[in-house]
Amino acid sequence: MVNVVEPTHTPHSLVPINHTVELETYVALAPDLRQRVAALIRLSLWYIETDRGRATATAAQALAQAQVLGDHVLLGKARYAKAVAEMLAREDPTRTEDHYYELTRIGVNFAAQARPIEAAWCDLMAGVALERLGDSSGTILLIDRALTVFRRFGDLGGQARCLNTFGVQQSLSAHHHDALRLYQRAAELAVAADRPGSHVLAWMNAAEARINIALQAFNEGKNEPAINILEIVHDELVVLRRRLIDLGHRHLQARLAGLNSLVLAYLGREKAAIAEAEAGIVLALATGLQQSLGSARCYAGQTHLAVGDHRIAHNIFRSALEECGAWIRPTDAALVLRGLVETSESAGDLRAALDYHKRLLDVELIIREQTAKREREVARARLQLAEGNSMDPRAQAAELIRVNQALLAERDELQRLAHTDAVTGLANRRRFDAQMQRMSIRAELTGRPLSLIIVDIDRFKVINDKFSHLVGDEVLRRVAATLQRSCRRGDMAARVGGEEFALLLPGMALQAAIGAAERLRRAVRECDVSDLGPDMIVTVSVGVAAFGPGSVPEQVYGAADDALYQAKESGRDRVCVAPASLGSAPRLIA
Repeated sequence: MVNVVEPTHTPHSLVPINHTVELETYVALAPDLRQRVAALIRLSLWYIETDRGRATATAAQALAQAQVLGDHVLLGKARYAKAVAEMLAREDPTRTEDHYYELTRIGVNFAAQARPIEAAWCDLMAGVALERLGDSSGTILLIDRALTVFRRFGDLGGQARCLNTFGVQQSLSAHHHDALRLYQRAAELAVAADRPGSHVLAWMNAAEARINIALQAFNEGKNEPAINILEIVHDELVVLRRRLIDLGHRHLQARLAGLNSLVLAYLGREKAAIAEAEAGIVLALATGLQQSLGSARCYAGQTHLAVGDHRIAHNIFRSALEECGAWIRPTDAALVLRGLVETSESAGDLRAALDYHKRLLDVELIIREQTAKREREVARARLQLAEGNSMDPRAQAAELIRVNQALLAERDELQRLAHTDAVTGLANRRRFDAQMQRMSIRAELTGRPLSLIIVDIDRFKVINDKFSHLVGDEVLRRVAATLQRSCRRGDMAARVGGEEFALLLPGMALQAAIGAAERLRRAVRECDVSDLGPDMIVTVSVGVAAFGPGSVPEQVYGAADDALYQAKESGRDRVCVAPASLGSAPRLIA
């Protein structure tokens, strides 16, 4: 399932025509620079859906020419196109946070220019970025804000994209019936808006939702209804393939072939299923995207498994892990690993089957964590939205029950271990990074302050060398306990390095955080550790920084770390604060 934005206000029709060629022709025949820039922007956004290898370069070309032109509106649209192209055309998720902030800034500029539709598209794609970052509640809030604007101004294409995004969230939570309804409505709106890209996307997602519903029916022993659903889906995919070819839409063709191979396999049409699976791999290779190739191999492996060819299925699954392991989605990875367990067992290789099964458990844990988190955050977002919409008290109570159930599920021991430092019991670095990202985004959305404190135990190596590592671990635990006692509800304390800790303080401005850091420093120094060693005194050096509008978490963490280094260089056992301007020098607090 995907959700990308197509060009807005493009004159085209839902009659069969190669839309890629049409847009490329607009660029070639543009009579002046202004119209050429506008055409390049539309083409780059279309390439994101159809030919992602060309999207970023086209968007960069549009931006360069928009800068020459000097038109602020076109410049904003070109920046938007480039941000979306880079976020969705590249598979590396590490820069998604940068794209979120860039889209947010562009949206603010559009709002200042009294261009609410363009600002709403920025909200929509910033919401997609948050989903990629794991913040489903932030996604709900932003997409709902965009949907409100689209409805106010009658933008049916924007409404279609919002509903498609909501459908993707339902699909990721395995609520396939709810997702199907959203996709169907999105497809209807896309037809009314004459948006072919949105239409085929919603249509494809609806087909996948129906396949998942059919597979659930098979698992429940309802074979006849499942076969009826798959027969309908197959007929739809035949029509959809012609539509994708008419549009010049390359990106979805590989996915369609994979889906259809599964459908044909479950319908017992083995030769046709295998041919479709092989075609899906060829089409995925043509896209040049590892994630597309990983999904194609996943479909092909499932297809060969379904028709009983375990040897070929095993080789395909193994290739998927070896070639696409870094890019394959957790849900696909789980399917691949289940296939490898089954094919290894059928070949009598029980050692390999056990190894794959262990890896499968790890992936399933990730999926459970993601699903539980998404359920909780979506429920919370609905409650936040309901506060402004006078939700019926009974409905609100039901939502609260769902939130509480999700919170209880999150306390599952496996999840706790995955996010907890074994020595101190605090959150580990993985959990801290995720929370810092989420809290910084929420601070940006709400305008509330957020501060960061980094704490490092002074001369910890000396403690380890002089008194033993067992004593060192106990010092870590006592410092961690002191940090934990200093936390308010909603704060977060974590062990982020060997002897380094961090505190996230939502709702606390810089000056208050400085006071909290100084109280923490004194509390550690006054902690009685005489039972651990004669004349032992434990002190810490502390760096403090605050998030501001447009702050990037890595920059704020770096500023706090620089302040910590300055505290160390100035004699240890002291607090140093990063300035509001992160490029300036840190200052010591007496």
